[in-house]
Amino acid sequence: RAMKAGLVSTTFLNATNIIVHKKSFDESLLDQMSEQESAKLNADILEVATGEDPIGTLSASIAPEIFGHDDIKRSLLLQLVGGCTRK
Repeated sequence: RAMKAGLVSTTFLNATNIIVHKKSFDESLLDQMSEQESAKLNADILEVATGEDPIGTLSASIAPEIFGHDDIKRSLLLQLVGGCTRK
């Protein structure tokens, strides 16, 4: 029924050569970082998290080449990281 309404689509990818660049974030990036780089990353994350407006800082980082539309960027950020619990 959904297929007839055009609500479901099938994606097919035919690949002849696949190269895995990284398996996951934790395995590739954090293992290659030195102790100082890891400490600086943690400090930067803590600085943003405990800053005056962490949501504003992060939303300003979304598409920085597009000026204005702060409310749209904020809503995109909240949609990316937010969620609700299901019962």
